[in-house]
Amino acid sequence: MPTEQLQFTKAALAALPPAPPGKRAYVRDTRVPDLYLSITPTGAKSFMVYKWGAGRPQRVTLGRFDPDRPGSMTIDQARRKAPRVVVKVQEGRYISAEKRAARQAPTVRDLAVEYIERWAKPCKRTWKEDERVLAKDVLPKWGRRKAAEIARHDVVTLIDHIADRGAPIQANRTLACVRKMFNFAIERGLIERSPCVQVKAPGEERRRDRVLVEDEIKAVWGALDEKAKDLAMDPKIRMMLRLGLVTAQRPGEVRAMQWDE
Repeated sequence: MPTEQLQFTKAALAALPPAPPGKRAYVRDTRVPDLYLSITPTGAKSFMVYKWGAGRPQRVTLGRFDPDRPGSMTIDQARRKAPRVVVKVQEGRYISAEKRAARQAPTVRDLAVEYIERWAKPCKRTWKEDERVLAKDVLPKWGRRKAAEIARHDVVTLIDHIADRGAPIQANRTLACVRKMFNFAIERGLIERSPCVQVKAPGEERRRDRVLVEDEIKAVWGALDEKAKDLAMDPKIRMMLRLGLVTAQRPGEVRAMQWDE
């Protein structure tokens, strides 16, 4: 911030010309560190403190300087107030309401915890699946980001990534979970809009006409041992088929599973 130094006196400050069009001019007091006079292109003048705080430069307006206007701030008042304001700036107490709100806004991880505890657990018998979905694909990518910053493009990219690894149905499940989580956030006033609006599920799901009954599951399980040698079946394939039976997951999803799951 380019400035010149000047000993603040009533006459000296009153004589300062307006700033150039489209810019502000700043003059620094020679007696009190961090005390400045800000001048606009219209000639309006205000005392201010300019000081680094909370990791960034902070400008705090103290009051208007206008000797012809009753009640405007005097030089002595500005010099007494400036050191107190500097202390507050260094303590991070002069952050704007918008920035303070942004810092306090929930991250996706915060939102996920609240969603699981306040909605999924009380309302869904399958809440553990939502928790698993969020932990596997959502939180590693978005966990530290502010929930309000997630955009539709982020959702599309995430869902495409899951579908591209050969798990389109899991991509559907993830989209459904994320959509419900962001709708929950809207209901609680944590965000204003959902990034899932108009995002389509990538996988085409077909309803099965029937499922295996208990005796059929036993028969398949036993056959995997009896026929494995005859078919020269890879042991990993046999394990995958059995894992599909006990977890009721689709073959593509079982094939893509990781050891940490």
